[in-house]
Amino acid sequence: MEEIINIVYEKIKSLEAGTEVTILQLIPKESRNKYTNQQLIEVTSKVFMKCKDNNIGLNHDKYKDKEVGLPYNIPFIKE
Repeated sequence: MEEIINIVYEKIKSLEAGTEVTILQLIPKESRNKYTNQQLIEVTSKVFMKCKDNNIGLNHDKYKDKEVGLPYNIPFIKE
């Protein structure tokens, strides 16, 4: 899973500020079915931690305290 975490992280790094996207959208389409929901939740958590550790802001305020779906499907905005 470390490989997909790094792929998603690198894609986030290359996004322009203000881009709204989900983790699932950043995973290559051909790889999406390789992971269970639990694994995708773990990927999401690790990507968010890696971004935080590297001072990459990801804004989740638009959906804060709302029940809108699985974490990897909830949009965030790169700051």
